Amino acid sequence: MDRQLPHYVRDQQMQCWQRAIARVRAGTGRARLLVLGDSTNCGAGAGLGGMCRLHGAYANGWPQLLARLAAPLVPFSANSLVGTQGVTEVAPELYDPRVAPGAGWAAASNTGTVGGGLWGFTGSTASAFAFTPTGAFDTLTIRYAQQPRLGSFTVTLDGGPPLGSVATSGVPAYKAVTYRVPPGAGTVNILPRADGRLFIGAIEASNSAVPAADVLQGAWFGARAQNFSNAGTPWAPLNAIPLFAPDLTVINLTINDSNKSTAPGEYQLQMQQIISAARQTGDVLLMVGAPSKTAQALDGTLDSFIAIINLLALTNGCPVLDLKQRWGGYAEAQAAFPYCDSLHPGALAYQDVARAIYEILSGEA
Repeated sequence: MDRQLPHYVRDQQMQCWQRAIARVRAGTGRARLLVLGDSTNCGAGAGLGGMCRLHGAYANGWPQLLARLAAPLVPFSANSLVGTQGVTEVAPELYDPRVAPGAGWAAASNTGTVGGGLWGFTGSTASAFAFTPTGAFDTLTIRYAQQPRLGSFTVTLDGGPPLGSVATSGVPAYKAVTYRVPPGAGTVNILPRADGRLFIGAIEASNSAVPAADVLQGAWFGARAQNFSNAGTPWAPLNAIPLFAPDLTVINLTINDSNKSTAPGEYQLQMQQIISAARQTGDVLLMVGAPSKTAQALDGTLDSFIAIINLLALTNGCPVLDLKQRWGGYAEAQAAFPYCDSLHPGALAYQDVARAIYEILSGEA
């Protein structure tokens, strides 16, 4: 199996990312890595059961594996929750045990954002949305949708006194509030005041005393490029991407577009829009997703999308990680990394993806 990376990887220096990592190594700041992509970036196929092996899959996806793999070289933190990941096939707490939505909370429909969708509260009785980061933190940033006639919420840590109260009714916007808390671990609770609907987009937890690169997993199960190029609301992905201020954005959107035969011209335009949004604050790494067992993956359709990715890479000066080139076609990849189904690799494959990206980010490629 050919595991050589495309020459674009070696040609591009990703200067924004390198400067950010230099800050981390010097102990003077943080770096931000944003992941945009489909279900293979959610960890689908890497869990212990359920549809697409989504039970426990979040922790076994390549973004989380990358954070653990890179830690000896550069401190990485994967302490944040970004959207619903578009995962509605299994209960949220089964996919990501850090999450415990109370009564009245659910993935909101028709509210696409970075990370798939907003967490919506539509209940009549106050019930907390709980999120327990896996590591210590002293800073919390909560992103939420603001629009007329919405309600308000309070934020507590481990059921303690309110950190603050936030009203979300107002001119449409995607807003954020940040709190400093005593350093340590704990559970963040978002408690509605039962005065209207709420829509939460992200909870970012970090430790200001330990400079690190924050991994923000903004994937979306089933996504195509059109989902992330949407700019219809202030929290829609194209508007929200710059608000996360990523130093590097990984964009992995080929599988669903090629399998559903998106018009090449539309795909190229949509991908360029996403790249341009990400490049407002940092660099971009493009990916060709895991080869699948579909007619489009075998009849040359996928190759036409790979050609568009390579053209976009040259046009925008972006590196590329091509998993088809790295693994071969589906049959070859399946032999080396057993798939969950015809689309989703398993945990072993995601370990290799994490290794490949680590090699790029560390300059080993």
